[in-house]
Amino acid sequence: MDFEFTSFRNSLVLISGAMSDHRMDSPVVKLRGYPLVLSRSKRALRLDPSDERELVRHLKRTMRRKSELLRSLLCELEIGVRTSRRSTTLYPEYVTDYMHGGGRQRPVLVLWNGSSDVEIMRRLRVDCPMIVNLTAYDEHGDKRYLLKLIDYGTNQLMCARYIGRFDKNGRMLSLSEAHSMVCAVRHDITYLHDPVVDVLYTKCVFNHLIRMVGHDSVSQLLADRYRYR
Repeated sequence: MDFEFTSFRNSLVLISGAMSDHRMDSPVVKLRGYPLVLSRSKRALRLDPSDERELVRHLKRTMRRKSELLRSLLCELEIGVRTSRRSTTLYPEYVTDYMHGGGRQRPVLVLWNGSSDVEIMRRLRVDCPMIVNLTAYDEHGDKRYLLKLIDYGTNQLMCARYIGRFDKNGRMLSLSEAHSMVCAVRHDITYLHDPVVDVLYTKCVFNHLIRMVGHDSVSQLLADRYRYR
């Protein structure tokens, strides 16, 4: 799962999102619709149409040094405001129905460095008892990156494998950098920071870790975590 959002007037404005089953043949579901204003104390509300222009100005002002992210957010915003109410999927009940529907008795939410996504879920009031976080980190400063799966609730390491060397400043890989190290498939993508692309990349990285660790081993790790919830 992945969300695109921005802070605006002491609230978070959810612009779009995407989610999918971890299987590569499962489609990525786009969450689109009129932006939602998410506060800590109130239920999600549609952005007042009179605030749309101010939101655009806010994005251009705060994201002026992050041109790729700005283009993505403006594009997602334009798609959202043009989405009819009948076609809207950007609302809490839709996310809940997807996560817990289709016989999913024990859903596991897999995120890439997803602390912000968890906050969005909280403000949407969507419950998921099991959240795991993927990250790739240079443990020893030697440009060798360790792909980790971490229990978000306890911050405990569940499993980890080295995925190779990557020459960059800093000790944490971005999602696109990690994906480039583990997947040779040339995906048909739109643009970086499209939540559909981010979910697709997260699926690739997660499935690569499953192959390295073993499907049965990862399943058992998740089952054990559920047992102690």
